[in-house]
Amino acid sequence: MNKINILDHNLFEWVNLLSSGEVTSLQLVRSCLERIDKYDNKIKSFTNIFAEEALKEAVKSDERRSKGKHLSILDGIPYASKENIEIKNKVAAAGMLFRKDKLSNKNSKVTTLLDKAGTINLGHLNMHEAALGSTNDNPLHGRTYNPHKFSYTPGGSSGGSGAAVASGFCLFSLGTDTLGSVRIPAAYCGVSGIKPTKGLVSLGGVIPLCSEFDTVGPLARSVRDLSIILDILISFDAMCPESLDININKELEIDKKSFIIGCFEDFGDLKLDSEIIEKYINSINKLSQLGYGIKFLPSNKIDFAKARRSGFKIVEAEAYFHYQKVFENKPEKLSKSLRGFLDYGRKLSAYDLMKSRDFINKLKTQFNEYFLISDLVFLPTTPQNPFEFGEIDDTQADLTCISNLVESPSVSFPVGFSMDKLPIGMQFIGKKYEDFKILKIAEEFEKKFQIDMRASHLV
Repeated sequence: MNKINILDHNLFEWVNLLSSGEVTSLQLVRSCLERIDKYDNKIKSFTNIFAEEALKEAVKSDERRSKGKHLSILDGIPYASKENIEIKNKVAAAGMLFRKDKLSNKNSKVTTLLDKAGTINLGHLNMHEAALGSTNDNPLHGRTYNPHKFSYTPGGSSGGSGAAVASGFCLFSLGTDTLGSVRIPAAYCGVSGIKPTKGLVSLGGVIPLCSEFDTVGPLARSVRDLSIILDILISFDAMCPESLDININKELEIDKKSFIIGCFEDFGDLKLDSEIIEKYINSINKLSQLGYGIKFLPSNKIDFAKARRSGFKIVEAEAYFHYQKVFENKPEKLSKSLRGFLDYGRKLSAYDLMKSRDFINKLKTQFNEYFLISDLVFLPTTPQNPFEFGEIDDTQADLTCISNLVESPSVSFPVGFSMDKLPIGMQFIGKKYEDFKILKIAEEFEKKFQIDMRASHLV
């Protein structure tokens, strides 16, 4: 295989080609770097590219494979990391001016795990400042643009992670998800992304936003790819307070005769774009075609907007804790919007936070009730289609925030395009520790109803 196009295959397929010797790691890395050089001046997904190191590691990987000593099935696979995930001797600025020269003195746990697996990190990816926002904009690097329409946001805060995968700049990426920051970019960029069960993937070496809700999750072009990556990322970390030492079931048999998918007939006061409602109904019908039972859940018990606001109050309060010194002593190093978030967090009372926690506890109870009558819950990923820069809609996390608040896994996967050729995503929310179950069902949907989500002008 001479000239290759990264978008011709997903990660799983490239792994097979790599294993059979039809392609080398060096070819994959060079192809990714060539695409970055060709297109990323328009998309601006990368903030730092480790080209020289990546090429050297690709040569090493090919040598290992030639001797039958590859470190894992992902040995030689190129990926990239969100800029709040620390890599030794690299700047993890998290889109923040005051961190622009701060070198990391060690790897994050997830970086170490992927290094041990032989994967090759191509660089850091752009993100919304401090991971607190939805448009993927920051005062240090500026905006990342949606590969499907350059004037549109890729979603946030892991927008660079979604855009890079959709553009074929890497075979997978890492993002972080506090209230939806992996799944919103996945939906907006036409790729798949998972927020794992809280505690399964270490937060060690990840610049925090809100430790209560923060998670690390992969993004890739197919759901099947996510399962492979997640299998490597799940690991107990004694140095991370949130980490869980637990064995989860990865080999699952699903009895469709008794398996129930919970859906909603309406979303109360939450307004959804008509095209998203149409795709949601269509996807429910497809799940029924696959043989799954469908049960409609009482959505009137959930105030989706209040869920988002409750989550954001806790996030903003902790964000102020992390950035108090900068906020008070060097406010010019923070954007106006971030200063507003932090000031709001500063002013929140204990009573405000207790009200939010009380609401979240009730939400957990509600979802426990849902899980008594259904095996998982099916929702749109976002209420709206991707929007242009300059248009801010703060409701886009109304549906993604739920899984963070109830500590459940959630996977977003694409189901097609809007009339404007912008991707639309749906999500499964599963019971705790049933990450691979929701991935298996999403993978079945993906395989049965194959949709080409490639950005046409980047093919």
